[in-house]
Amino acid sequence: MKSRNLALSVLGLFSVAWLAKTAVFSGALSKLAEESQLGACQRFEGIQGPEDLERIDASNVLVSSNFHHPRFLDPTLRGGLILFTGLTPVVLDTSSVPDFRPHGIGVLNRPGAPGRPLVAVVNHAAAGDRIEVFELELATRKLSLVRSVSDPKLLVNANDVVLLSEDELLITHDHASTSKAAKKVEDVVRAGLSYVSYWRGSAGTKVLGGLNFANGLAALGDGSFALASMLDKTIYRVSWKVRGQALVIDRSVVVPGFPDNVHLDANNQRLWVALHHDILALSAFSEGRRPGSPSQVITLRADLSDLHSEFASNEARFAALSSALEVGPGVFLGNIYSDHLDYCAHRN
Repeated sequence: MKSRNLALSVLGLFSVAWLAKTAVFSGALSKLAEESQLGACQRFEGIQGPEDLERIDASNVLVSSNFHHPRFLDPTLRGGLILFTGLTPVVLDTSSVPDFRPHGIGVLNRPGAPGRPLVAVVNHAAAGDRIEVFELELATRKLSLVRSVSDPKLLVNANDVVLLSEDELLITHDHASTSKAAKKVEDVVRAGLSYVSYWRGSAGTKVLGGLNFANGLAALGDGSFALASMLDKTIYRVSWKVRGQALVIDRSVVVPGFPDNVHLDANNQRLWVALHHDILALSAFSEGRRPGSPSQVITLRADLSDLHSEFASNEARFAALSSALEVGPGVFLGNIYSDHLDYCAHRN
């Protein structure tokens, strides 16, 4: 009996220690200090869940609008793509894809096809994840579906996508498991099962593993990539060991929160990264149990040095920021659980 009581006491102590460690790691025990390098903001109402943003050129920005998210709307409604030319938004026609629930997006400008970039979109269709590749004719704002990529075993839990060429994709996968319960286990124990896959045509392969919630991905213009591993609180700089077969980590930096999307600025010099400060608050906010979730935006050089905080807020209007994209004199700020998109002046 004594040994049993001792064992239960030890187990209880371990449980308390684990819970305390989890609370500290989650950010729940620390308050985000508010600061801002941003000025006045213009709000665009009615853009539901602007989860990801991509710059096409100096004048055009593409927004992935995840209308279907059950936090605020009927889950049967379609998602959409919105093209901003300057600060004028236009909803693009995506009816060529009957079940369209967009998440991460990638853009490829082709020298041989000026004004007609390719757009790759992570689509969480009811039948399973797919990558939809469109051609966008900027002059007419017409989207034409070029191809769809799917694989019930490898192409699961897709999060973000980069178009390497007309026939090549690089995709982050935030979980390996497909059931909600198993995903929770992956997150809680930080199982390191998240991965990155490479695709040529319809054939894909894992090229990097050991991650915890692989999230945003950005090409850096020199053959390397910035990769956000959210539950590792880390941004990695990765490059090819063997193109199409294996990526290697060249450098990493731990950031002061849980990184979501990463975007390179127009000068190819600095990364803009949206961070979630409190992962437990984020989960509660996503389920409607909390009015907000604190957010932060940081920048750092493409070599992952010189980290600066640009913006930090506990306000509900900036809750759970998932994307920050510098365009012109300002920054677009979007999050998957809001019903608007903000464009804020940048003071620096």
